Amino acid sequence: MIFFFLRFSLAHMLADFPLQTDYIFRLKSEKSLGTLPHILIHMVVMVFFLLPFINSWRTIGAIIFISVFHMLSDTKKMDVTRIIKQKGNTAYSQLLYFGVDQAIHFITIILAVTLFYYPDYYLTPLPIYPEPVMSFYLSNTPIIILIFIIFGMYGTPAVAFIVSGLFFTPDQVSFKESWKNEILQKIYRLLLMVLFLLPGNYVYFAFIPLILNITYVCRGKHKKSYVFFKDVVATMLTLILAALLRFVCHHYC
Repeated sequence: MIFFFLRFSLAHMLADFPLQTDYIFRLKSEKSLGTLPHILIHMVVMVFFLLPFINSWRTIGAIIFISVFHMLSDTKKMDVTRIIKQKGNTAYSQLLYFGVDQAIHFITIILAVTLFYYPDYYLTPLPIYPEPVMSFYLSNTPIIILIFIIFGMYGTPAVAFIVSGLFFTPDQVSFKESWKNEILQKIYRLLLMVLFLLPGNYVYFAFIPLILNITYVCRGKHKKSYVFFKDVVATMLTLILAALLRFVCHHYC
């Protein structure tokens, strides 16, 4: 069950963060069927990571189950989003909403895996790829690493952005970041995750991106102080996540 839970979780994180563009999000917000492209992306990503097991009705059933409930959840989510905005869209409500939304998606994945793969049902994978590629599909280690990296690059800034609203007024938080800053921050966080994965004392070099990050945002490129706060919080969260990844890989991978 853990084997399939990890793959469905990775597919969810890819489709919900890096593959959910501003255009996709606007479609969800403006149209009743706007969630459909987002759900189709989810299905394609799930099929990709479960492709060696796609010959089983269990895998097909789990993909359909997750997709249907994800669409229902996202459709309801957009209604709740409009209500939150009407009531002030406070940082606390955003943080609570983000946590509940993600919890619902992961509970759906747990239910799907339990319904279709319990108890630890073994499926014989289709030998559709050469050995190095099949090793990726059948090993949990690269899946776990990718889950941590994706959340470190995309999830932590989302949490940090919402947390920043607890300390700054709405007009300060509404500042639009430049694409250059967004890319640099993702590179910083990716470096943190990779350096923590390297063996030996390379972990100490992980503090270099943190220093570079603070130096960059202190150079006066951004006039709003919340940008500094958000970037540093996101980097610190990524440090904690990277340390947890190192521990998990050392003991369980």
